[in-house]
Amino acid sequence: MKNNIYILLIVVICVSSFAFISGCGKYAAQYSAPVILERHPTAGEGDIGTTETIWVKFSKSMDTSGYTINDMINKIKFASDNTAVVTFDAYITPEVVWSENDTKLSFLNIFFVAAPGNRIHIQSSKEAFQDVNGQYLTENADLWNFTLSGLNIENRFPPIVATVSNSSITHEVTFNNSLATYEYFMGPAHTAGTPEPMLPTIYESDDHKTITFEVTAWESGEAVVDITYEAQDIYGNVVTNGQLFKYNVTP
Repeated sequence: MKNNIYILLIVVICVSSFAFISGCGKYAAQYSAPVILERHPTAGEGDIGTTETIWVKFSKSMDTSGYTINDMINKIKFASDNTAVVTFDAYITPEVVWSENDTKLSFLNIFFVAAPGNRIHIQSSKEAFQDVNGQYLTENADLWNFTLSGLNIENRFPPIVATVSNSSITHEVTFNNSLATYEYFMGPAHTAGTPEPMLPTIYESDDHKTITFEVTAWESGEAVVDITYEAQDIYGNVVTNGQLFKYNVTP
């Protein structure tokens, strides 16, 4: 009989201890500060497009009240090593979007004006983000820290250092963003021995990303064609003296 009583007491103590520990765990989880579990782009990621949608995922459901785009601007700050500028398209409304369980925050329709390699480093301001229990994300927490691709050429024909015959040739380049302005000219390597093209016919695609040049012929024989460009995309990214084409011409 005594053994049964001891066993019963042990069971009661164990159950009570488990309930206490579980309760403490739930209490600790409820009143612990939220942290960032995931983000896009990931920390230190490079070559990110200037129109990329960015997001962060928190460990807990967050208080999402008062999160208009203007409110959000007040909740974030740029770190001292930030070298790019955030802009908004006048024709597209920037958005702040939360997931259904209020753990994932996304920025849509924002644009980064920067040369390739420029950094976006955004941190949280003081008491900027709090969960549903009123616990704040740590001040100066890194929200995003990545580098940008800026404006660049994704594809070209002929490719760099190709060799083509001195005859009619169609050139084509495709940029990663739609262009606002575009100019082409012979680059610094142009010398008396480098051929001058006949005036080309130029076509632009409907989205202003792809430019086609139809060159009738070069005026001279074997040489190096070195063509650079200046361009600005619709988001304000500018390239000066970018490499458009560089290839060899044979008679």
